[in-house]
Amino acid sequence: MAAVQSDVEHDMNVLALTGVEDKLQPNVLETLEKLRHAGIRVWMLTGDKVETATCISNSSRLAQRYQGIFRVTGLKTRNEASRALSRFRRQAGSDVLVVDGSSLQILLNMFPEEFIELAATAPAAVACRCSPTQKATVVELLKKHLNKRVAVIGDGGNDVGMIQQAHAGIVIPGKEGMQASLANRVQYSIILSPYSTSIMAWA
Repeated sequence: MAAVQSDVEHDMNVLALTGVEDKLQPNVLETLEKLRHAGIRVWMLTGDKVETATCISNSSRLAQRYQGIFRVTGLKTRNEASRALSRFRRQAGSDVLVVDGSSLQILLNMFPEEFIELAATAPAAVACRCSPTQKATVVELLKKHLNKRVAVIGDGGNDVGMIQQAHAGIVIPGKEGMQASLANRVQYSIILSPYSTSIMAWA
């Protein structure tokens, strides 16, 4: 590969740089603010990579300007997971938690109850590169160990499992929106509307 790069990448001029912005949907900032004021903790379970998810958590103000971000990435062993939990325990209540999919799986396998209870002390939590099974497992553990009402918002087939585990499922209409609405094993299944925020706060 190095030989190919050396042979091809020479005597070249940069013509342009491009960037892609993943814009928030309308009213996201206002909605998250209302949920915070209602005392509702917000978690983001996404298939995005860590960098993208962190940017979205900042732009959506899921992570406030005065809050730090505690990243848990690349865990491979029980000891690494234990040390990560110990470090986060010292920041609990102040830093937003960001964890990647492979690390999340280690934590769910080794320390499910401790991880969920500790993560719930964070102002917000972001799980990246999540599989549908991981999303559903997180929701199940939140219900089991914290005895809290859990509402889930999803927009596609990958979210069906976690919507089925939740007390209430809210579907965002879109290309895959109707797939998510097929999750019919919840107490409430709601198509996203201007009243959805009020419904979540009331529930």
